[in-house]
Amino acid sequence: MGKPPLINRQGDFMKLGKNNIDVVTTLLKANPMYRDDDNKLIARIWYETLKINDIDTGDITALKFLEILGTNGLPSAESIRRSRQKVQEHNKSLRGEKWKKRQVHQSNVKNELKIIKRTISGG
Repeated sequence: MGKPPLINRQGDFMKLGKNNIDVVTTLLKANPMYRDDDNKLIARIWYETLKINDIDTGDITALKFLEILGTNGLPSAESIRRSRQKVQEHNKSLRGEKWKKRQVHQSNVKNELKIIKRTISGG
């Protein structure tokens, strides 16, 4: 059993593929796993891109994959990552658990720094 399709029709994915933001938003909404793991998100987008271009992902060699990647046949990992950041910046509901944990940690650090500052200043 293969991966479930990103959306219902490959043609729709191709339309979305012109804009990483739309593809990333669709994936982040569909599966929370992608919200915290850029590698899985990138792999999924590359998988779907290969599939819509009729490339059998089960039979492709590493060399052929690298050739496709090297000739800009796939969206760049960096553009996918930046798109994910942008989507999550503007849509709080699509932020992952790691973001939430960082916010809690940041709050704790700020509180500790305030205590240290008061201790140093004698207050």
